[in-house]
Amino acid sequence: FRRPLSASEHAAFLDLFDAVRAEADVTTALQVTLTALLQSPQFLYRLDRLAPDEVPGEPTRVEPYAMATRLAYFLWGTTPDDALLDAARDGQLDTPAQVEAAARAMLDDPRAREAVRRFHHQWLGLDQLDDLVKDDVADIAAVRVGLRTSIERFVDHVFWQEGTFAALLDSPVVFVDADLGAELGIEGGAPGDFVGVELPGERAGLLTQPALLARLAHADQTSPIRRGIFVREMLLCQPLPPPPNDVVIEPPSPDPNATTRERFAQHTAQRACAGCHQQIDPLGFGFEAFDHLGRFRTTENGLPIDTSGNVVGPRDRALAGPFDGVPELATRLGASDSVRACVATQWFRYALARAEQDVDACALDAVLDAFAATDGSLRELLVALAVSDAFGTRPGAVVGDVQPLPPLADAPPPAPPEGPPNAGRAPIGFLDRVTLDGLAVGWAFDPDTPADPTILELWLDGGPGVGQFLAQARTGVERPDVNAAYPDAPGDHGFRVLLPDAARDGRDHTLTVLALGHGADDADTVLNNAGLAFRAGLNADTQPEPGVPNDFRPQGFVDAVRPDGQVCGWALDRDVTGRPLEVDVWIDGAPGVDGVHAGTARTGLPRPDVVTAIGHPGDHGFCLALPDALRDGREHTLSAFAFEAGHPGNTVLNNSPFRFTLEAR
Repeated sequence: FRRPLSASEHAAFLDLFDAVRAEADVTTALQVTLTALLQSPQFLYRLDRLAPDEVPGEPTRVEPYAMATRLAYFLWGTTPDDALLDAARDGQLDTPAQVEAAARAMLDDPRAREAVRRFHHQWLGLDQLDDLVKDDVADIAAVRVGLRTSIERFVDHVFWQEGTFAALLDSPVVFVDADLGAELGIEGGAPGDFVGVELPGERAGLLTQPALLARLAHADQTSPIRRGIFVREMLLCQPLPPPPNDVVIEPPSPDPNATTRERFAQHTAQRACAGCHQQIDPLGFGFEAFDHLGRFRTTENGLPIDTSGNVVGPRDRALAGPFDGVPELATRLGASDSVRACVATQWFRYALARAEQDVDACALDAVLDAFAATDGSLRELLVALAVSDAFGTRPGAVVGDVQPLPPLADAPPPAPPEGPPNAGRAPIGFLDRVTLDGLAVGWAFDPDTPADPTILELWLDGGPGVGQFLAQARTGVERPDVNAAYPDAPGDHGFRVLLPDAARDGRDHTLTVLALGHGADDADTVLNNAGLAFRAGLNADTQPEPGVPNDFRPQGFVDAVRPDGQVCGWALDRDVTGRPLEVDVWIDGAPGVDGVHAGTARTGLPRPDVVTAIGHPGDHGFCLALPDALRDGREHTLSAFAFEAGHPGNTVLNNSPFRFTLEAR
């Protein structure tokens, strides 16, 4: 738990041990108790306990053990050790000064080196090196390892030796061994010995590291677009909108008679693309001195390379204007307060594991002031983040019962159509809503064969053939309201489909659902409420549905599938008290897409361990008897999906998908 157990927790686990021991041996009792400990939310999640003096609704400084956990995961990337927990116990993490001292000591620990690397891996997207492909490289596996090692050594050098924001952007050092050096045309150390080679005038900091240049390129050519987007979004903190839906995103084919710059110039010539590409391409063209593997070059296809570029439309007007090559661009970026602020913001997001919010403005300003006052010391930036108000406080909890809200009703089914059954009619249905987390909810069926699932197509920002195809799904969720309206149409006609990431980006979209006819002669139907406007995603800047809070998403855990065929677990929504949650259970696939709906459970079983850990009253446990068809002796997977009707937050429960096998009776 990364802290001592409370008296009530201690008693609860002892009671569990005693209860099992009364019916089984000591080994079984220990196994069950240990399982309960390892499945406790306090073990699985980083939870902040309520402070004794906490004022409801007011920000509160986190208690010492929570601070120890925050520091450890930020500066070490792992759980706090005994010394850090002892410091929390002894009151040595109570004040900002004490936290500062602890942070400085932690940065002297070797574990901090790996945490700094981890930040850069996430920020720079270096996980994509695992799938790197270059058509002209024979041993790509070795090159992947070499590129990763090279940029890790560069990060170590910049952070722990040079130590400044300026060095991050202008250090001329590249780390290579003999093998990687042979690929890059740079003389390095012996095989496996990555030595720093200074190449002033050619290399300048992060933007000229071969690993990053190779990641931001194609298998057979460079990508001015990827490189320009990286600068715009990761160093200027200016996110760009997605391309229009009707634009085919495909790089121009290599041409032995033209340079990459000449071929990619068509993007800014297309009217639909010009708005964004005028901000992207001039930045990316400045990188053309480096090929698709990050090798320095002066010609391409026998033609001279043009490395001129331009910074168009930055928020900081001092950055605007032409430049010649990455070294000149890096110098300009390194002198920019706004770029320094963007890098600090990237670290802020990593430290707090969330995006900055309006309420963080003062805390972030203090961090930026400290960063500037130390001439851009990267180490001091991390210390400033650790002692910031945003890092050291938690939002005020709402304590006490929350009055249950009436559920939002789904759109009522229209009256059944007149006419004889089985008359070759097309499907009917309705798209009810899209929740803030991106769950599309509705119903559909084919009147000719109502008991059979109906196949659905989901289209983003336009109808079939016009918008972007998202996914194919099918009905299979119970909808008693639809059954009541259509008594002659038996079956589970509802659907709940989690939209792909492309639709959950926090931007305004529309959704259209097409129901496919069951028979060869049946027409397809666009469900009523087509073109439903929505905005979904964890960072969606949107208002909740009327009268419904949206402070928390549901949370929960699939504990086990018992030998008697019941799946059990827990789920809760801290916005709601006194009303059970529905938990959809899906077998062998994703909710609403390719899985089989096994039923819907409702919370209502006592789970005092969850109440103790989360601090939210109620009976949060659930169990659901699985269909006998699953007793086939084969392995299956189970996913549980917490859905609170009328609430915007929906969550796939942790431990999903859960693997299980039920023996045949």
